[in-house]
Order: sequence, then structure tokens, then C-alpha cells
Amino acid sequence: MKDGLVMWLIFWVSASFVVAMPDFTYYLARLVGVGRGADLIVYISLVILFFVFFRLMVKQEKLNRDITKLTRKIALNEKKEETKV
Repeated sequence: MKDGLVMWLIFWVSASFVVAMPDFTYYLARLVGVGRGADLIVYISLVILFFVFFRLMVKQEKLNRDITKLTRKIALNEKKEETKV
């Protein structure tokens, strides 16, 4: 929960800074070699979205493996109980 709070806090502070000082993105874009500050924001947003998507896919795969392990364990326990009766 704390990680999410920190990420949202960074996002909103950054957004407020960009809104308050829009020329900063222009200078930052020139420093990086991009034409406009808005283009830089779009590029950074795309990189962040791809990273978040990758992390979500990794978490989903882990959940799928955990569910498979749990299902196998339950099935084996049920099979053992059937053979005891």
C-alpha cells in the first residue's frame, strides 16, 4: 500500500509542477533532444505504461502458477482421501 501511495504522490507532485511551470518540459525536451515538451511527456508516459503492463503480466503469470500448484495439491489430497475410504 505504501508503494502505491508513494507512486501516486510522485505522479501528482510532478503533474502539479508541470502545470505550474510548463516551460520546464520544453527545456527538458531540448536537453533530451525531443522537439516539444508535450512530446517528451507522451514518450515518458508510453515507457511507464509499457513497464506497468510488463509488471502486471509478470504478476499474472505468478498467480497462474500459484493457482496451478494449489489445484494440483487439492486434487492429490482428494485422491488420497478417496483411496482411504
